[in-house]
Amino acid sequence: MHKKIFIALIFLAALFNINRAWAMSAEERNLMCAFASMAAYSSDVGTSIRDELTARGWMVEPIEAFSSKADAKALLLRRTTAEGRINILSICGTEDQKDAEIDLRVKPMPFDVEGGLVHTGFNDYAATLLDNDRFLALIDEVERSGEKLFLTGHSLGGAVALLTAARLTERGLGDSIEVITFGAPAVGDRYFVNYFDGRINLTRITVSGDPIKKSLRSLGYTHVGEAVKYVPAKSIAHFRHKMAVYLDCALRNYYDARSEDWSGGATVGKIYAAPIRLVAGEFARSDEKYIGLIARDVLTAQNAGVVFAPTPVMLIEREDYEDDFTDVAQEEFRAARAAGCDRVLIQLIRLQTEREARRDVDRVTLERIVCDLKGFPLSMQTSSMRTSEVTALEAILFAQWRSSL
Repeated sequence: MHKKIFIALIFLAALFNINRAWAMSAEERNLMCAFASMAAYSSDVGTSIRDELTARGWMVEPIEAFSSKADAKALLLRRTTAEGRINILSICGTEDQKDAEIDLRVKPMPFDVEGGLVHTGFNDYAATLLDNDRFLALIDEVERSGEKLFLTGHSLGGAVALLTAARLTERGLGDSIEVITFGAPAVGDRYFVNYFDGRINLTRITVSGDPIKKSLRSLGYTHVGEAVKYVPAKSIAHFRHKMAVYLDCALRNYYDARSEDWSGGATVGKIYAAPIRLVAGEFARSDEKYIGLIARDVLTAQNAGVVFAPTPVMLIEREDYEDDFTDVAQEEFRAARAAGCDRVLIQLIRLQTEREARRDVDRVTLERIVCDLKGFPLSMQTSSMRTSEVTALEAILFAQWRSSL
């Protein structure tokens, strides 16, 4: 089946079709902005995403603005090709004490709309950003060039993205801006909402079970627009407001919307990718499809000459995991010879629970073994990541990124 190229796949498979930036599907756009929103955080996960984007040719530029009322932190992501440029400004969510104080500064204040009131803390943060020289230069570039700008963010970052878009819409830039928020609280009263509803190109994404989306309703704040509702997988145990849960949902929705089958990819190559081996019972059965698709996309980015086995994932028993893998993989070696390959890639992924500091910690471990056709190991790599800050699916993605062929 023909493999459609998705713009969001730049994060997974280094494909980028810039002139489709505003014709992408909702799933592509939401995944792209979910990665950007996660990247805005100054965490190990955010660093991993920023490093991957830089390696894929994106310009990654922090934008910081400080005032007595807020320390505004955002991340500008840009990529330029002969066809044009895409701009994403991701605003960071709550990270420190000053951000938490902004969240709690809930008293309404007048907005530049007759009768409209907005959350004081969120407005202070947006005003600080809007007074930044680098941000103003970005807006001038967008205005002069006619380029488009995505404004995105999680939680506090999403609330500020919406208020920033409202200010820019009043300046006449509404057609140049699209806003995608994740788990953002309401920012204004019904007068504000009535004025801007339909005037801002907004996608407001929520997750079922996230309490923040309703947190300010009792104070008279109301959401702009209808919510796009994500339902997290049953295997996810994280607090539903975490950005990791939103990114996990966006990944699954993206893959669910793709129409091509597993057989996409190279038919001729030097490396034969055997089915990924998962120890039975360590991952949810509903996750197996996504594990296989993520691995295929990352491998395609790392080496376009990978030929994939027709079955993406195979379950093995725990005792088989300890055995010599070449005994398990003879069928794959025969398939590799038939495909004209001279190497075989075997991947083993485990989700293990470790005891650290009087608590259980789950860790995803990826082992990559490249062999010649006689089963002799040519290279071996191991990458692992805890799932305290990310879901198991995301940990697999980041472990794949850290490995190479």
